[in-house]
Amino acid sequence: MGEVCFVGGFGLSLRQVGVSRNDFGSRRGVRVVKWARARVEPMRMSVSGSQPGLPGHDRMKFFVSAAISVAVFATVRSAMIYQVLGRSSMNRSLAMVAAPAVPLAFLPNINHLLSFWFGEFIMWSPVAKVLSLLVVCAAFAKIGGYLFSLADQEGEVDSPFWRAIRAIVNPFEDDFATVPTRVVSCFLASIGMVFFGILVGMVTQTVEDAVNSFPNMRIPAIVSNHVVVNGWNSSAPLALSKVVADGSKVAVITNHSPDEVIAEVRDKLGSDRGGKVYVRLGNPLVKFDLERVRAMDAKTIVFLSDSSYRENPDSKDVVSKTLAFRGSSNDFKGNLVAVVNDQRDEALVESILNGTQAKSVQIVNANKLLGRYLAQVVIQRGLNSVVREMMTSESATKLDFVAAKSGKGLVGELYSNIDRYNSLSGRTILGYVDSDGQVRISAKDDFKITSATKLLVIGDGSTRRAEGISASGFSLRPTETPENVLICGWRRNMTDMLTELDETLPPKSRIVVLGLDKQLTSLPKKLSKSSITQIQGKWVVPENLEKAFNSASINKVVVLASQQGADAEDEDSDLRADANSLAGLAHIESLVQANGAEVDISAEFWDERMHDVADHFNYANVIYPYEVGSRLVAETLREPLLNQVWNELLSQYGREVTMRPVTKYLGDEKTGAYESIAKTASEDHNEIVIGYANGKSAVLNPSGTDKTANRTWSEDDIIVTLSEN
Repeated sequence: MGEVCFVGGFGLSLRQVGVSRNDFGSRRGVRVVKWARARVEPMRMSVSGSQPGLPGHDRMKFFVSAAISVAVFATVRSAMIYQVLGRSSMNRSLAMVAAPAVPLAFLPNINHLLSFWFGEFIMWSPVAKVLSLLVVCAAFAKIGGYLFSLADQEGEVDSPFWRAIRAIVNPFEDDFATVPTRVVSCFLASIGMVFFGILVGMVTQTVEDAVNSFPNMRIPAIVSNHVVVNGWNSSAPLALSKVVADGSKVAVITNHSPDEVIAEVRDKLGSDRGGKVYVRLGNPLVKFDLERVRAMDAKTIVFLSDSSYRENPDSKDVVSKTLAFRGSSNDFKGNLVAVVNDQRDEALVESILNGTQAKSVQIVNANKLLGRYLAQVVIQRGLNSVVREMMTSESATKLDFVAAKSGKGLVGELYSNIDRYNSLSGRTILGYVDSDGQVRISAKDDFKITSATKLLVIGDGSTRRAEGISASGFSLRPTETPENVLICGWRRNMTDMLTELDETLPPKSRIVVLGLDKQLTSLPKKLSKSSITQIQGKWVVPENLEKAFNSASINKVVVLASQQGADAEDEDSDLRADANSLAGLAHIESLVQANGAEVDISAEFWDERMHDVADHFNYANVIYPYEVGSRLVAETLREPLLNQVWNELLSQYGREVTMRPVTKYLGDEKTGAYESIAKTASEDHNEIVIGYANGKSAVLNPSGTDKTANRTWSEDDIIVTLSEN
């Protein structure tokens, strides 16, 4: 090998040493490729002056540096793998130790030690990820600068460290002439692409976490005099829609996914509910989480089960929520509403909440009321349409409470002496709230009305003509002729339903229940007024239906919402169960047509979207359990005292909605005004008239000429009353 020739000193610019481009070619030992950036560097020459190359010790440095860079890359990669695998763990360092490492062949202990401490640093420091990324990038830039100084054979790299940073930040910007510098440049470019890829991922994740922190309910709701919903299930959106429509603000505390709750709110309540419904994620049992929805500043708190009745028939979570709330409710003076599914839970929850200082406590057992209500619906065609209209808060025929002092000449009068149809414009008086806070639905009572008395009314105070309620028809409540009723399916409160049906049907009626053996074992074997027959088998099977129809001359059928095909984990399970019900109803209709008898069919469906399908059939009543339950909750949230009203109207205790023939009040007359009929019903029969029906239309709380004008009535016309049966 030859000797090393230095021209102008090591690392100096050729222009700085005064060498021109023209005479530089004669100087042996220096080769200039790009004159503008040419520098004088040492070169190893052969004796002949040809073939330059790196000295042996420089080559060794190059390969050692490359090995070190690979080792650092392997260590960082190992730590990143640990971090990703341990991301969802409570102790991420344990996840890192458990993950398969990429060991260094010559420093295994240091590799694991670095990985461990790197993982701990990442977990506990908020800026650790970005800082670590910058340190690693700087380390690669330093290594890259050293590799550039070793690989540069042509004097192309004037500042190796900054050129390495340039290669990382702006890959492939420089076009080097030699293979070694190109290899180093490509290596650093790949590091740069990895660096910026990770950096973009970090920024994206940070922004996403910041955005998600808002619906994840980390920020307390700034709201007061609102409704707090403690829990969430499939019936909640419909109940809240009535509250929000009335202008109230709602704050929901739930452990359900916030995205799912918000999606349901937008789907059921509309996308314009922003600013009216606030959703916060938290444990409803924890006081700190309740403070996120300002529970103590609410006007009403409603406790809901976190699963629907079909998914979970008991209300143990409601018991837990109310018990936890009582321990931290010293400052709450508003209304409490608890929605339960089980009668035993109803008494327990009521006793728990009565231990608070709340203004009122209302327990809604929609499931119990629904079973009793079904018994009324079965025997009165069109009744469900009437009750549904009365439960609609936007309706002109809704139930409400008003102050007696707002009427004409009511204060100081006895309740039995008032004119219930004209004392309040656009409203009919149905009852009053006594001094004990109990609602009395009455036609005649010797109760003295004061200025503080609240009156139960039907109507919104407007004098516009009430719109007719459409139904497939209306029928009278049977009073003498025995009925044969077929019940297809089963529900958990079946005993309540059968008891109510037995009290409602005329004596010597017959009830046939078609269901599975394990379901029938819990039913009573004997009723007080009616006989009961149990037929085992799936009711959707045609042979079983035919057997049931042959057992008695059936004239009324009720199909309960099917549990068959229903799966609580399947979001379309309600539709699958309703599809089975429709299949069974098709078989029932074929049997009815074959027998040629007139049969009233009442059907129950889980999913409200079945409205469009059910409207095509001539069913006597179509009931939606979720809808009825949601409307009961909505009515109670709108006015807590309405819970007492509906508990009476939807059971056999006290008054209930009843269809009566108009001839009962007209006698032999054919003409008369609605107002005169209502007064006759009140004075002679202790009944409260709330409307009338003819054909397939009913009108509640008529006003104007509908109320005062004489009209000719037919024998088929019906008067809708609140009667004691």
